[in-house]
Amino acid sequence: MFISFNDQIIYPIISVYGKGQTVTSLKDTIKNSYREVFEIHFDPAMVSYASMESYFEDADNQTSIIHIIDDAGESFPHYNYVIPVKLSKEFIEDDPNPHLVMQLAQLSVTDVALRNVAGKQKVYTGTPLEIAIAQKTDNLSEDCNAAIEAGIDYNGKHYSMTITDQLNLESLKTTIMSGAEGVPYHADGENCTIYTATEFMEIYNACATHKILQTTYFNQLKQYVLSLESVDEVNAVIYGQELTDQYLENYNTIAESI
Repeated sequence: MFISFNDQIIYPIISVYGKGQTVTSLKDTIKNSYREVFEIHFDPAMVSYASMESYFEDADNQTSIIHIIDDAGESFPHYNYVIPVKLSKEFIEDDPNPHLVMQLAQLSVTDVALRNVAGKQKVYTGTPLEIAIAQKTDNLSEDCNAAIEAGIDYNGKHYSMTITDQLNLESLKTTIMSGAEGVPYHADGENCTIYTATEFMEIYNACATHKILQTTYFNQLKQYVLSLESVDEVNAVIYGQELTDQYLENYNTIAESI
């Protein structure tokens, strides 16, 4: 079972439990209230406390979509869970191994309204240039995610890479790494069929490379935007334009190392 937050980092999880619970919403804004809570269990041997703590501490300041896919490849519905409730290491029932447990509560209609009043929605501040750079980098990040999710062409077939597709790929890779000789998968518009371990890993590696290259391109384009000195220059930048100078050199260095 795997989980991905809105930053698209994929984490393996042991289990997920939904429960009703009284929690505190939006620090210093309102008092306790009853909300649905996701309790997510991670294996501390596979997921570091620091990586979860980093996400947990920032969860109150962003709208975070949780994507979950189970071991059968079925995707859970998407939920908005952003109110941090608890993060701890615990021993659960009869399991002798510790769990890293994170609880996030659901964002309600009231929370959305209060978030607007409290200024929790993202607001761009600073000089006109600073605002233009912040807006442009956010837009470029969205374009990067769209380019990743558009997927790849491989051996005459197209493979999309939505979040669900990426989670499927990771889940099936784990199955292959566990010794499976083949896994069910399919190209866009085709019926599911069995891919041998070799065939699947070729597709997986091509998808992983695609994601790395798009992310690397975005990072270098972002650095270029940060170097600009006028609003007009910033606004003129578009995702997909050619990199130049040290940004192209950095991109090529990373691309050649894959």
